[in-house]
Amino acid sequence: MSREVEDLVNAFSVYPFLLYIRLSPIPLLVVDWLFALDIEIAHAWNVPWNLGRALYFVTRYTALVGVVLLLYFRAVFTVSPQQCLQLSVVCSSILIFGILVAECIMSIRVWALWDRSKWVGIFLLTMAVINTVVCLTTYILIGQADQYVVMDSLASIIPGCFPSSTNVTEAWSFIPLIVHQTLIFVLTAIKCIQHYRSGIYGTSLTNTFYIDGMIYYALLVALSVTNLAVNIPRSNSKIFPFPVLHDMQFALHSILSSRMLLHLRQESDSLHHSNSLASLRFAVTRDSSYSLMPSSQNEYNDDWFVRESSRHSYIIGPQVDI
Repeated sequence: MSREVEDLVNAFSVYPFLLYIRLSPIPLLVVDWLFALDIEIAHAWNVPWNLGRALYFVTRYTALVGVVLLLYFRAVFTVSPQQCLQLSVVCSSILIFGILVAECIMSIRVWALWDRSKWVGIFLLTMAVINTVVCLTTYILIGQADQYVVMDSLASIIPGCFPSSTNVTEAWSFIPLIVHQTLIFVLTAIKCIQHYRSGIYGTSLTNTFYIDGMIYYALLVALSVTNLAVNIPRSNSKIFPFPVLHDMQFALHSILSSRMLLHLRQESDSLHHSNSLASLRFAVTRDSSYSLMPSSQNEYNDDWFVRESSRHSYIIGPQVDI
């Protein structure tokens, strides 16, 4: 048996198992969307359009569109290698776009946490540009080198497109992502410690803002490190040149970033409702009837990241001042 045939046989032996791993983000995304749908309807559908709402819908529904294409890519029959490459380009484009949008959401959230600091904003913007450049460069290099084998041309019962070549550049593309996520985690932790020491803690909104953020960032960093560790040996593998966890990275970026926005919106709406009821006062009209009016000092504009009171700007988080 030639070495090429032996490599192909070994690849087929692990193909079903790793295919299931690659398809696992699909039920994860669908189940998460179904569980969060009632919260989404209540807190995202009937609010004014702004940056936060737009980013929420982009990160949530780009992922759902992406998994439909991913399922087709993994289950398609009777296509050519060129069509496999075209499908790969579309799926990879959506994957990269979705991850960048999720990173944008997390960066804006941390910027708001730091009171929209000019230097923190410049730093986060610089990191976002570096991530974007690296992702696009990697995408172009991989797209030029990728080659695919149509599985049903080898075995009629096996669907999908099989990558027959690898590119080492793909593995190292996770390093800027890991650095960015780690720095965001550190910035969040620093602000959390500062607020804890100043005695600003203990509310549900505080817990949502910090605990969700810290847990989500830790999960994403761990997954990015795992992706890097898996892809380095894979880049030299003749047995299975398959980016196993890329789709999971995309799915978790979408789930965690959209959940983060939705939880903040849910908690801030609940807090606003409670404080609005507490601040209502009776006003006597000319005809001696009564009407309920909110106190003017509590008026503010809604936003998913930042809210403004009549006295000063404040973030959706521990510094809320109603």
